[in-house]
Amino acid sequence: MVMIREQLSEPINMANASMGSKAMLLLRFLVEHLVVHESDILVLDEPEIHLHPEWQITYAHALVLIAKRMGIRVIVTTHSPFFLKALAGYSGIEDYSDQLRYYTADANEDGSNSFREVTDSGIGELYASMSRPLREIDRAVFKEMLHND
Repeated sequence: MVMIREQLSEPINMANASMGSKAMLLLRFLVEHLVVHESDILVLDEPEIHLHPEWQITYAHALVLIAKRMGIRVIVTTHSPFFLKALAGYSGIEDYSDQLRYYTADANEDGSNSFREVTDSGIGELYASMSRPLREIDRAVFKEMLHND
């Protein structure tokens, strides 16, 4: 498989493309070649992992549009607050939020995990939990920058 663009002097062999480019092109390939059909289930494990945050947002919007317009179901796991927020936001914009369900894993006392559904009112809390490391590093870096001045 090669990627061809008019502005390129020669095609890019997909084996040499970045993982993020491959993820975006795979989604496009699945849709353009009608590999997925109405009522299919597309399972994606952390599809955003190799994507720049801007591409994560674009990818999330594409997934919402594909699910809505093609009538497929998408199961996604993510650890990205950007991706989660984009899925929630674009599903609202596209009038598709009633089709989304969010689940999170909780640690049990015996060391096992259980899954629970997160209601619409809990999405903000889930986002805050997922973005906590970003806020902590921001505080730590900012504090260090102030200390050095």
